Amino acid sequence: MNPYETTKYLSDEDRKQLKDVLQQMLESNTKEEIEVALCQISKTVLH
Repeated sequence: MNPYETTKYLSDEDRKQLKDVLQQMLESNTKEEIEVALCQISKTVLH
């Protein structure tokens, strides 16, 4: 599946949120922080 195809169904707000969460994930270096970020991503994408 093309990862870019899913983004067009997200609202701008969701996309901004995902971008922030991904940025956070890249900056975090603990497993816990990354797990929290992944949970947020799942909620945003799958809600």
